Amino acid sequence: MAESARKDLSSKGMEFHYPAVARLIEEGEPCDVVAQQLTAARRALDRTFFAMVGCAVQHGQIAPEDVSAMLGKYA
Repeated sequence: MAESARKDLSSKGMEFHYPAVARLIEEGEPCDVVAQQLTAARRALDRTFFAMVGCAVQHGQIAPEDVSAMLGKYA
């Protein structure tokens, strides 16, 4: 993957959320607090996934007509 593509797919959001979820669980926080953080983590991961798909199309690694099949398989 090209360096510019790697920068576009920064995992900063994911890096923040997952340790926070683990900490909340370890500290015995209420389920609704954990669920809120898990939702934020899932959204960060989804944003990164869809950015990766767009990047792959842009760099010719996936044909636009194959995106639907890829999303059906992985999303």
